[in-house]
Amino acid sequence: MLAEPKRAGNATFAGAQRGYGTLTAMASNLDHSLPDRSSSDGAPDHRAPDHRAPDHGAPGHGAPGHGAPGHGAPDHGHPEHLHRRRIALIAHDNKKTDIAEWARFNRAVLAQHDLCATGTTGKLLIGELGLPVTCLRSGPLGGDQQIGARIADGLVDILVFFWDPLEPHPHDPDVKALLRLAVAWNIPVACNRASADFMISSPLFSRRYDRLQPDFDDYANRGWAAVAASADQVA
Repeated sequence: MLAEPKRAGNATFAGAQRGYGTLTAMASNLDHSLPDRSSSDGAPDHRAPDHRAPDHGAPGHGAPGHGAPGHGAPDHGHPEHLHRRRIALIAHDNKKTDIAEWARFNRAVLAQHDLCATGTTGKLLIGELGLPVTCLRSGPLGGDQQIGARIADGLVDILVFFWDPLEPHPHDPDVKALLRLAVAWNIPVACNRASADFMISSPLFSRRYDRLQPDFDDYANRGWAAVAASADQVA
């Protein structure tokens, strides 16, 4: 009477063994299919996954380029997105060494734009850079006024003018008039190496930038309006 229950018990135990063997095989297969998340020393890696964006570096750092010595070149975008600027370059006699060093350091960037300069500065830059530079007259002989006229005609986008604050100049009125026109027509102006470094390192230097165009129609027509009003009164 005890043999039959013993057989049933043996059958149940065998079935449990088969089930345990199946679970063990499944667990082993699952373990092999998972990536190895252990660290190099064999300890499990419990760190949370890193969802941060890739670090491409801060603009202005990386490969040597322009700006102040020791700093990298700023990212001006892909070449197909670059916009050519018309850059006017002027330097007083005591500042010509500064503008030559600055231009030589930034030659790769300046080569992508159209350059013009007053006579002596232009000849100096041609020799330093080996780039085409439109040379106007010397500053005291009308070169400053020529660049001022180009600004008024919309033919200059950026003015780099290293002027000397410690020396008197016979053409001071021309210098003041040039700076006044640059401000009046909303032209970016750099008057020393620091401001020139900031300007040429800006992403806007070679990218699309819709400069606000001043509207001087009311100012230009103010005299005619007064004359017309006087004529109406006389009539």
